[in-house]
Amino acid sequence: MSKKPQSAASSLLLDYITPDFLVVIWKSAQARHFPVLTAAVGSFIIICTTVASTGLFSLQSIEVERNMTMPVFRSFDTEGFDSSSVDALPVLLVSSVISGNLSVSYPLYTNEDFATEAFGSQQLAVSEYTT
Repeated sequence: MSKKPQSAASSLLLDYITPDFLVVIWKSAQARHFPVLTAAVGSFIIICTTVASTGLFSLQSIEVERNMTMPVFRSFDTEGFDSSSVDALPVLLVSSVISGNLSVSYPLYTNEDFATEAFGSQQLAVSEYTT
């Protein structure tokens, strides 16, 4: 347009934003608009690379075996248990958790299937992998 007048189809009505990438690539190649063609081809390559590379990822389970000391901080103990102090609170807690009440969670060291003693590691689990 700076050198000579252009038709409305190649200036005012020119639209490279609305159509798909392939249409933009075809129209910009025909009109010899190389900056638009380069940007459209680059965007198309980035999208194709993203789709192809994310399609290569899959979840795999990996077993990691390490020997380390796991001390037990507390253990189950029935000494000093007073059966007269048992009330309905544990039953209410479990029924509330099972019903899906989000304001109540399982007690520490328990989940839907297990109750464990408190234990931990004496060393950091990532200490071998850091330098």
